[in-house]
Amino acid sequence: MKTLIIVRHAAFSHSNPLIADVDRPLNRQGLFQTAEMAHQFAELQMRPDLLVSSVAKRAVETAKAYAKRLDIPLESIRLEDDLFEAERADILRVVHALDDAVETVVLFGHHPGVTKLLHHLVDGGVEKMPMGAFVVLELDAKSWRTVSFKKGMLLRHAAPKEKEAQYGWWWQCTFWYRQRIQKVELFLVFLISLLVILGVVFLIIHFGTDSSVLPA
Repeated sequence: MKTLIIVRHAAFSHSNPLIADVDRPLNRQGLFQTAEMAHQFAELQMRPDLLVSSVAKRAVETAKAYAKRLDIPLESIRLEDDLFEAERADILRVVHALDDAVETVVLFGHHPGVTKLLHHLVDGGVEKMPMGAFVVLELDAKSWRTVSFKKGMLLRHAAPKEKEAQYGWWWQCTFWYRQRIQKVELFLVFLISLLVILGVVFLIIHFGTDSSVLPA
């Protein structure tokens, strides 16, 4: 049996068009996500033999966070060019090339490649891997070269929780402001509707009263 842990990198900065895709780093939310997920993985008390990461900065930063949490030397992280912008077949080739002396591997990659690989190896369980998520797979294979279609079993799936604490004070203030504006708008709509209804009722009563006092 081999164990493969697939990790999708966390949220990253993509607002600056001058930064190449491969060089885009984790943003504030991504750093929170990575810390949270690395902690959850450490609680499983699994000791990986190898960490393999895409060369993209956001994937490398995710891998380093796991390595630090697991007390694994950062220089031992193996970087693979083929994992960046990789399709399922590209990632599978990296898996097939792993040394059979290695039993447990953590692979840090990108969507949609990592999700497609997951669907290829296991039968259902996870529709899509969100940013920062990890899955633990037990593979029915003695050699990495024989890892193939539906030979895996999903043992664990974890994804970051959405928390307001993941966002800065500016986001929290603007969110509160937007919520307040929405409540004011709803109140104004209700008030205007009430005034229109009262106006119609008043007109009906007024004209009804006037018609009742007209001479025969």
